Amino acid sequence: MRISGWVWVAMGAVLMGCQPETAKPVDAGSSAVASNNAASVPEPANAAASEPEKTPAEASNTTPNPDPALDNPGSTATTPAKPPTKPPTVAEGPKISPAATDGWEKTDVSPAKLAETLDTSMKDLKSATGRFRLVLDKGKDGAGHDQGDIVIADATKYSIDWFRSHKLGTILRVRANGTHRRELTEAGWGEIKPLSEVKTRENLPLVKLWKDACSKLMFRPIVDGQPIWVPLVKDFQAQGFSVRTEIKSVTVNDKPRPFYRILAFKTNPKETRYEMRFDGIRMVPLTVKIEEPGRELVQWSGEWSFSQPIDPKTFNIEFSRTP
Repeated sequence: MRISGWVWVAMGAVLMGCQPETAKPVDAGSSAVASNNAASVPEPANAAASEPEKTPAEASNTTPNPDPALDNPGSTATTPAKPPTKPPTVAEGPKISPAATDGWEKTDVSPAKLAETLDTSMKDLKSATGRFRLVLDKGKDGAGHDQGDIVIADATKYSIDWFRSHKLGTILRVRANGTHRRELTEAGWGEIKPLSEVKTRENLPLVKLWKDACSKLMFRPIVDGQPIWVPLVKDFQAQGFSVRTEIKSVTVNDKPRPFYRILAFKTNPKETRYEMRFDGIRMVPLTVKIEEPGRELVQWSGEWSFSQPIDPKTFNIEFSRTP
């Protein structure tokens, strides 16, 4: 597949304002990331590094619609399609592609090594802004969606919206202003609860928490300074899932760009399946899918930019409303 332009769709999401670097090939002999005889993962690009010169579209702060043909190579569409007014149903909506299909190939990068690289990249994320959409589709029982914003100056200043997958419509938020950190929950503003405390209180494995709170948990490296992808992969394995990593390459402005995904599944086709897709240069999440075949689909899709100005007021905390 081939894409041109400053805004490009990436496996169901969009990266904005960053002309991609040349993709670093996965090479078992590479020293980008040390491994015990495991293949190396391309070192994530430094989000704080200077950005390439902006294109006219970028300078005018416009965001062209993504190319609808990207994830559908058979499409002949030449005009970007308008966003749907409602999420697709389970029967016709996006599902998790089986292993080794749709251009995905197995990679020698182990799930543990990829997860480790993702945790490091997310912890060091800087000057990143984004927008995400969370869809819950229960087929005949109805569907709903919500969207929120992501603004990350660094690990001390951020504002991240999130939703519980099964309680759309109630916006939740974690925020830090450089000195204080607060979390907006259903009960109002309060201290941010560490994941370990949440797990103990709810007495659920991480995989179960992931289904309802993935839009928050994926930012744990920023919010808690602790890994999320490594313990998630370990918990998948502990819960009896097969975990597989795959790679897919897309040509962007005549340069290859890699994408990775982590699949977690069981042999029973009726069991819940999980997929997480990532940009292979920035090492940020692009989509998360949690599918209960024929019953329910949860999908988080993110858009990222690394060149948009950040308003310092974004990180303000209303202490009058904070316990």
